[in-house]
Amino acid sequence: AQSTWGLSRCVDMALSRAVPQLAARAVRRASTASAELSEELKSFDVFQMMGGKFRVAVTSKCNLSCHFCHNEGQPNPRVPGERGLAAQEKRVAPTRKANERESLVQVMNAYARLGGRQINVTGGEPLSRPDILDILRSIEKRNAKIVLNSNLLLAHRLLEPGLGPRELNIDAIFGSLHTTDDDVFKANLGAGTATAVMRNMVALRARGYNVQINLSLGPYNFKQFPHVLDFAIANAISLKVITLIRPHDRPGFYGGDWIDPRALDETLASRGLTVAAERKGFGGHQTRYNSPPGVESVIEVKNIAKARLATSFCDGCAQAALCGEGMYALRSGVDFLWKPCLLNKSKFAPMAAADGPISDADCEADILRRIHIMVGDPARHEFRAGAPQ
Repeated sequence: AQSTWGLSRCVDMALSRAVPQLAARAVRRASTASAELSEELKSFDVFQMMGGKFRVAVTSKCNLSCHFCHNEGQPNPRVPGERGLAAQEKRVAPTRKANERESLVQVMNAYARLGGRQINVTGGEPLSRPDILDILRSIEKRNAKIVLNSNLLLAHRLLEPGLGPRELNIDAIFGSLHTTDDDVFKANLGAGTATAVMRNMVALRARGYNVQINLSLGPYNFKQFPHVLDFAIANAISLKVITLIRPHDRPGFYGGDWIDPRALDETLASRGLTVAAERKGFGGHQTRYNSPPGVESVIEVKNIAKARLATSFCDGCAQAALCGEGMYALRSGVDFLWKPCLLNKSKFAPMAAADGPISDADCEADILRRIHIMVGDPARHEFRAGAPQ
């Protein structure tokens, strides 16, 4: 029988229980808009139970130029002529940008205090930021899992003497590896080599880091999947397959037909992998596979063609047919805009503004409000199937 795992639980359970930290916070704030806050806390709990993610891009700069990069919804400096959203950016508090590092850390710490389960530190390429190690050390993680998303070409920064996951506050590294072929790598990512990435992954594991491969599946690398899978299994590295995520409505984004991950089934079966569990939630449909005896790698495949989540946030969205992600994560970054959905830029919104310093309480309230809007009424949650256009 197929089971669920991790954060996958029914919404009714999420609504019927209160995370202790959230309940205590609700009591402390009972004198101010208690009914509204209670609903926001319920939504926050649902977001956690259904696997919602909190992604903070600490830079928009990168040492690669992947043709499919969504750059966490930020203007991509590697795309000629791409501009930000001037109207929204003008509303960002000047104190945010003037104190960029402190503001980024404040946002992540606020999410952890609220009881958030996972914080993804992303980019751009976060390791290209000179002070990234200080940022990681400054996160007050509490019970949150801290994940560094990286292409790992700059992994030497994590491998300096005396450094390791404990010293840098890192619970996992999600490293991008879309091919093992250096020519395919350079043609589609613009620089570097797959060989260097694989070498760094092995070195990081030897240093004690928990490394997972993220593979973004598209026409450019479909035939490369067996090679990445074999590398993962041979080196006891877990692997997660996702499909390309469209950040705009310009034609030709996929570089061909959208690839349904079900096309990988034969390859997975040939390696002795069988379905262990399936779940649906924020991020869509995910399948975890049983590995054969002696194989330590955990293999997961996310397929939004089987199911992607639509909430009341999605009502009337003109981009629904193009959506390649569904509701998944609350994103922000060095632009200090909240991005609940990469495609619907009309709903990007500035972080809470203030003339002076922005309090931790204001930061927490802002996060709760944005997630509440994303979650909407759980009774109206709908999982939609079919390939995106």
